[in-house]
Amino acid sequence: MAPIVDPERFFINKWEMYKILKTSTIKEFNFPETDVLSIESLNRMLNRYLCLYVKSVSTWGGEKIGKIEKQENGYGLIIQSITNNSYASIDDLYKDLRHFYNDGTTITQQQAPLLHYQNRVFDIRSHLQRELDETWVYEGDLVRVGGTDSIVSNIEISNGMVMPTNEILAVLFPQKPYEFFLNKMKSASKTICGILDKYHYFMEVGIDYGLDDTGNLWLIEVNTDDVFGGPEQKLFSMLPDKSIYDRLTNRSQKIHEQWLHYIFESYEELLKNQSNN
Repeated sequence: MAPIVDPERFFINKWEMYKILKTSTIKEFNFPETDVLSIESLNRMLNRYLCLYVKSVSTWGGEKIGKIEKQENGYGLIIQSITNNSYASIDDLYKDLRHFYNDGTTITQQQAPLLHYQNRVFDIRSHLQRELDETWVYEGDLVRVGGTDSIVSNIEISNGMVMPTNEILAVLFPQKPYEFFLNKMKSASKTICGILDKYHYFMEVGIDYGLDDTGNLWLIEVNTDDVFGGPEQKLFSMLPDKSIYDRLTNRSQKIHEQWLHYIFESYEELLKNQSNN
């Protein structure tokens, strides 16, 4: 049985993350139905849903994300920035999926009933950091709006844009204050971080949510720091108000200095013990 936390990259892949959180009692958001890609799961989910997403469990930044859609005479497959094909049968579709994803672990996921903004996909990125006292701090959030006809909200791969969350919510839900959604996102995000603490000592977490037409949150993805980096702080530098970005970078600097101080003190203690011996 593979470990939940990858021992080389020190992250939790999308499938393991889904299983961890799905079995937890989190009431603040909904989960899209998700399964490991197989011919059986593909058949079952296409009998249940009109559209599915397909994702490699280990990629990030919108890479290798596909969308399957039922068509009148078969099935359509779009893979962001790569291909747009049609298939007469599920067998043909599955064969191409297996070839593209190169037999790596892949998940298929219900397309959640999410709202769009100006006919574009979007999500809300919530960013949390671990404080010096090891508690989690909800630093802020923003909206990533995908480019025209994009199937993902990642702004780099789709040529999208970043916008303040309160501006988008004011358009989509004029009768509900931003604080209504903020309180739900804060509660859900801190609950997620608390669950992840049982598996690994992460320092930063970026959580992507979608919204349906009643204002319910849907969990899209959880991003953590690993050996390659962490959730993108620079997204917040694109907002008109730089205060969230400043808090993120200042806290990162303080944590970095704290670790350097700890390493220096530990090294001094080691030298002292060696000299005493």
